Amino acid sequence: MSILAIAGMLLAAMTGEGQPELEARIRIEAPDGPVSFGEPFQLTIIREWSASGLADPWRDDAVAPLRLTALKTLLVEEEGFTRETRHFEAMAFDLGELRLPPIELRVRSRVTGSALIVSSLPVALEVRGALDPAAPGDIEWPRPFAEAPIDWLAWGARSVGAAALILLVVCLVRGRRRNQDGSEVLAPAERARRDLEAARAGDVDPASAVHCILRRYLEERFGLPAMEASSEELITCERLHAALAAPLRERLGQLFQTLDLARFAPTVRSDVEPWVDDAQAWIADIEASRSVTEVDREVA
Repeated sequence: MSILAIAGMLLAAMTGEGQPELEARIRIEAPDGPVSFGEPFQLTIIREWSASGLADPWRDDAVAPLRLTALKTLLVEEEGFTRETRHFEAMAFDLGELRLPPIELRVRSRVTGSALIVSSLPVALEVRGALDPAAPGDIEWPRPFAEAPIDWLAWGARSVGAAALILLVVCLVRGRRRNQDGSEVLAPAERARRDLEAARAGDVDPASAVHCILRRYLEERFGLPAMEASSEELITCERLHAALAAPLRERLGQLFQTLDLARFAPTVRSDVEPWVDDAQAWIADIEASRSVTEVDREVA
């Protein structure tokens, strides 16, 4: 074989001379008649190309503005061709005539790299409304709400649960009004009266006992920091001014002054009876007077 013949063969291989030419076809199969707005219809895309070529991948937006849902895809190779058949369920949302532009199919040779581009024929669709213009039918008004049947078993279960919850709350509240030893928690005024009677008959320092009982009463009744404050601080605090009228505050100040003198100067007064009587009378006037404001704190 001559050198010229070998060179010719190499040139033919490089240029693709002697290779079969690329062929490609694409077509759209759509309904011949009108389609309904928003209703699905069948759409088929068939692409064919030479087996020696490589086609660009399919893109659903090629048939925009149709909305596509893929159903199945068939790929067959026969007689030197590759056939790709794509079945879709399509929907149109534009009334009137809808024209689909030609769809391109690009195939590139596996040997030479050359490309072939073909296009489908344009497709026109007529999109009609879902209602028949000649017989649109009556206006469909919203239906009235249907009453749900009463589930007596569930209703009874909820009622029992609510009753059990109420009973539990009552038990908890009653339990909170008991001391650790089981005795009932007394109201501040009742507790103060009981302790004052005990101080009247007790052997402890009477002035200190009455002083402490009054402070605890103020703390429990009005939420004042009475056990930590001095007598002067307690009498002049804003919360006590908001809770008691001026005459009651003045009587408390006189009572505290007398008790402080008795505590720190025992020779001034040692008879406990007047202190207890004065303290009980002051507490009784507070409970009976309308001078007590909303500052009162509920007994815990």
